[in-house]
Amino acid sequence: MDQIVLKDLLNEAFESYVNAAQEKKLIFRVMADSGLPNVIEGNRQVLGLVLKTFLKESFSHTMRGKVLLAITYAKEDLLSMNSFAVGDTIDVRYEVLDTGESYEITPEWKERVETLLKQLGATLSITNIEQLGASVSFQVKHKVSTEETIGEGNFMEVLLEQAVEAVEEDVHNPNDDIAGIDMERGMAFVGNNKEFYQKILVEFVKSGAGFIDDLKNMVQNEDWGNYQIKVHSVKSGSYSIGANDLGDAAKEMEFAAKDSEYERIVANNDKLIQLLSETLAHIQDYLDANDIVIDKMGNTLKDRLAEAIDNFDQEEALRLLEEMKLEDGNPGILSEIQKALDNLNYLEAQDLLNTL
Repeated sequence: MDQIVLKDLLNEAFESYVNAAQEKKLIFRVMADSGLPNVIEGNRQVLGLVLKTFLKESFSHTMRGKVLLAITYAKEDLLSMNSFAVGDTIDVRYEVLDTGESYEITPEWKERVETLLKQLGATLSITNIEQLGASVSFQVKHKVSTEETIGEGNFMEVLLEQAVEAVEEDVHNPNDDIAGIDMERGMAFVGNNKEFYQKILVEFVKSGAGFIDDLKNMVQNEDWGNYQIKVHSVKSGSYSIGANDLGDAAKEMEFAAKDSEYERIVANNDKLIQLLSETLAHIQDYLDANDIVIDKMGNTLKDRLAEAIDNFDQEEALRLLEEMKLEDGNPGILSEIQKALDNLNYLEAQDLLNTL
């Protein structure tokens, strides 16, 4: 078995198709669960070949929108997140999603892919959602080779992203900084596309008030399981915009929740909320100075659920779905959304949510 460095595998996939994304003006996004081990055992050559085969098919039939490569814990192995040891076996899900036309798989393509997947001990799964796009995926068991996670060193859940709009060579103005935020680092993760980075800042601010309320309520209610999920989201979002101090503070609380150090959380939660509030205020000042208006209606439960689904954040999506069940009068659709999320079928979940 090979020693597979996941960061290298994902970088290789990104570099192979970033030019195709630019030529077709598509957003190409590479994501991984930050809690995955960075080095695992497996057949690297076959795994890389399958992913490139999936991406080639996606780019061939996607004319607009985006193509996304996501590597996550399989649904049945979520409890392994951040708690594995060297030698453990984990289930990893590999998926390519796009907003193109439905897959029309030829027998030859399917036979070739299934032959490759057989070498990995995996089976092919294809999902087509009318008017939304398509997904191809498979799951593989890997042995863990390191305790280092992909997320260590502030390496992002959104590892690489190329928004293929025109980008000026000097997109970062030294006089255009945000207090407490490393904009250069944040923009590096979106291909130095300033406009796209500003959109991420807007989404962060729209989610911020909900984050603050949730952090307060979860500590008051001693809801430690959901607290760990919430600070994980704060951590990931913070690192993605270059708010490293906030990301570090949220990471500390995430590990405290994981280790059941609840007194430590109670003692430091207000400090985390204060830092989050200050960061949101600094971002708002920047947005105001650049005449960037936030649509305040975008922070409803439905909008937050749509964002979680779009980011393939199953834990956050399921939590928000439970909140919607308490408020919404359409339990049938919400139950169907939950089934789709349980099966990691994000395209179907988004399609169902759009009917509400």
